[in-house]
Amino acid sequence: MSAAGRVNSGTTSQRVLNAIRRRILARSYLPGARLDPAVLAQDLFSSITPVRDALNVLTGSGLVETGINEGFHIPNIDEPALKDLCSWNLEVLLLAIRSWPRREFVATPAFEPDDDGSAISTAVLFDAIAHRSENAEHSRAVASLNERLHPIRTIEPFVLEEIAVELAVLRSTFKASDREELRRELVTYHRRRQRKAAELVRAHYRVA
Repeated sequence: MSAAGRVNSGTTSQRVLNAIRRRILARSYLPGARLDPAVLAQDLFSSITPVRDALNVLTGSGLVETGINEGFHIPNIDEPALKDLCSWNLEVLLLAIRSWPRREFVATPAFEPDDDGSAISTAVLFDAIAHRSENAEHSRAVASLNERLHPIRTIEPFVLEEIAVELAVLRSTFKASDREELRRELVTYHRRRQRKAAELVRAHYRVA
């Protein structure tokens, strides 16, 4: 294969991966929906190989599931699974805070989302919390969890009230570098969602 061919192949693979990831995060597919590589390839003007590669990558990150003779599909989620994800998200954030350096903090880059309570603003905040940790694995874990929880977070406004206020308080405490108060607020944030896990799951399946 020529150098140009290799570049084009890489560009196509990344384009396909990004396109499928965006669709999943935007809840373009219902939970449990089958992802047919041939259909996706035609839709994305690609061959099947980049699509299969992308689906395998997304399987590794938990956004897609597959099994023997089952093909690829969007993961189903139930109340216990959502509670587990919330618990793991909290644990990683608390570990990240514990690993914050003792020195004076510097401003976190690219952290100026609107306090609108959106899934994106929540992800940016949690990314920023993890980014301060001296252990880079915390950032990687939070980035993965942000993607897996993104579809649920997009429907939280249908179930939870005053999300924007909640996020604004968290953001303010983070900027003040108040570790203890931030820990308490994060526990409250996640326990609230665990209590409402059943309603969030129902909304996830119901809201188009």
